[in-house]
Formats: sequence, C-alpha cells, structure tokens
Amino acid sequence: MKIPFLLGVILCGRWTTLPAAVQNYVLATDDKYVVATAVAVQSIKSSDSYSARQIVIFTDGVSRENADKLQTMSNERCTITLVDLQDPKWKSMPTIEGQQIDLMDFADQIKSDGWSRLVNFRLLFPDIWYSGLLPENVQNVNSFLWLDSDLIVVKSLAPLFDKCERVNQEIIGANLYFPRHGGVGWVNAQYFNPPATDQEDEFARISGGVVFWKIERLVERFVFQGCNEFLVLFLERKHREGTNPQEEVVLDDWLKQQNCVYFFSPRYNATPDPVLQCKIFAPWPEIPTEDDYRQKIYRGLIRDDEFTDPRVPLKSQKDIMRFNKHMQALCRNDVHIWHWDCVKKPWKKSRSSAYSDVSTLLWRIHRQQTPFKTPYLIPSIEMDLTE
Repeated sequence: MKIPFLLGVILCGRWTTLPAAVQNYVLATDDKYVVATAVAVQSIKSSDSYSARQIVIFTDGVSRENADKLQTMSNERCTITLVDLQDPKWKSMPTIEGQQIDLMDFADQIKSDGWSRLVNFRLLFPDIWYSGLLPENVQNVNSFLWLDSDLIVVKSLAPLFDKCERVNQEIIGANLYFPRHGGVGWVNAQYFNPPATDQEDEFARISGGVVFWKIERLVERFVFQGCNEFLVLFLERKHREGTNPQEEVVLDDWLKQQNCVYFFSPRYNATPDPVLQCKIFAPWPEIPTEDDYRQKIYRGLIRDDEFTDPRVPLKSQKDIMRFNKHMQALCRNDVHIWHWDCVKKPWKKSRSSAYSDVSTLLWRIHRQQTPFKTPYLIPSIEMDLTE
C-alpha cells in the first residue's frame, strides 16, 4: 500500500507535509491584568518557534485600546481571538440545564471572596462551549490549556499537549501540593484532596493555574448527565461551608470522584519563590530509606516518565530513585512554566530588585516584546529560552 502512495507523490513532482496539530490556549483578563496577560501570551510565542498556536482570551471590561494591543500580537504562527464577555449576547446564554443566564451576572453570584469573578467563571466553561455563542474558530476547539496570567512559559509545551491528549481524563492539572513525594503520574483517589484534619502536604491537590481541558468530552458528559457537574459540587460545598468555594477546590472535588487521578509534572507550574521551592522540594531524600519506602504514599503513587509505564506501581527502590532523580531535576530549574502563584508578582517588584532572579528577568524581557513595554531598557543577555 505504501509504494503506490509514494509513487503518486513523486509523480506529482512534490512532497506534501501534513499540518502540525494546533496548540489551543485559553486565558482571561480585565484591564487590571491586561499587561500580565500580554506577557504570558508573548512567552507562549517565544517558547516554541515551530508549533502552531491559537490563543483565546476572554475579556471582561478591557478598554478598546488595550484590546487592540492584544490583537496586534497575532502572527502567522499564532492567532489571537478576543471574546468580549460584556457583549450583550452573553446576557442570555443557554446552559446545559436548559436555562438562560446572564453570564457575568452569574459569575458575580458564584465568585469567591478576594478573587476576581474571572476565576470561578471557569466553572462555566462547559456551558459556554455548549451555548453556541462562541466564534466558530473557538467553538470548534476540542481541548485547550488554560493558563493564569501571572506566569510565563519558558520552554516548549508540545510534550505537555501530547501527554495530556493521550491521558484518559477530562481535566488534568499540575500538582504542587503533594510535596512529600510529588504527585507526578497517577495518584489513587484515597490520597487526593484530604479532609481538613489531615496533613495537607501528604496528599494530592490540583493547582488551577495550569489546567488541560478536554472541553468537548466535558460537554458531552455533562449533556448526558443533564447538568454541569461542577456547579452541582459548587452548591454542595457552599451549603456545607456557607461560602462560595474557589474554582480549583471544585475541580478537586470532581476529580476525587474518580478512582485514579492523573497529574502532570510540577515543572509545568513551578514557583519562582526560593522559599517555597525549598518547602516543596526539600523533603525528597537522595536515597529513600526503608521507612520512606513503607509509607502509604509510595504505595499510592504511580510513576510516569521515560523509564516506566504509568500504570506500573513503584515496587522497588530503583523505581523510587528514578523518581527522586526527576524531582531533583526540578530543583535545578528544569521548568517549562514559572508561575507567580501566591507570591509577589514580578510587575510589583521595585526596579532596584528587578533583575534579582532569572524568572523575573525573563518576565521583564517578555514585557519589552509586547505593545505594553516600559520606557526603561532591559540589560542585554544571551539566553536560549527554547532549550
């Protein structure tokens, strides 16, 4: 079968190349975060010179000038689509439950104290894609990577897209809250999202800043169930606690219902704060002791790397040493995404400390490549950001 095909190509006088799969990203911003969002977008573009990307940015009250600046960041390898959430059409959005809601009014009703309404707004993604109100190029997106705006991408995310597409799970996130032993790979649900009385650092928990969404599968599932399961869990937790839970906590609850939960590596959601790095990575011993090996967490964790099948448990000290070698690599800044989650933002640092660490310097370099660049110059350095 292959020979006639090759002859046909030769006779046509040229070789044809199949187009690469497009990486889809989704972000959201208001005017307060528009500069940070532009920097995140620029970092996506700079991190990979080969992949085709589509970036969807949901905007809430962004000025016309700032929206135009974001739009100018499109190029031949990266298309940017802005979706204005204050457009009148979103005031009557069809939902999976068969209701009509004012999208942003509803987002106000479910927002958590101290957080922008764009945070819990993400719980409505299945309804938004179901509504049919999105632009056609966005409506046709089957899966995407959600990114918070307070981060930068420093290496290609193509391996992450490839891995997540192959994992049989609707939402997949990085796990920074399982610091004793990582949470990379498959984690049994019994170790996931513990009760408040347990030690949080011995259990797994999703970090909502970098999450891979298989949105088509979610919509199909929720339509079959006849409801947005995220909102059901949101209301259950609100009833128990008397306050609106945060979006990533609801995602935790939803994932906990599954027998096994997959996390991707913390290198895709690494904190640039050295104090937090020490807190997260210090507990990994170079050579695990017998005591370490006997802990229930080792029995609950399943590795996922180039050496092992993700469904094979850690059964030997050799496997555990490979796992620890992987975590030590993270300590050497082998990261793909720096995320200023729960730490001082790089744009709030004083100029005197602007270049005190590599991640902040990279953030400022990317800003100078956006339409929101500052009047002062960034020192010239030679650095391969795509290594």
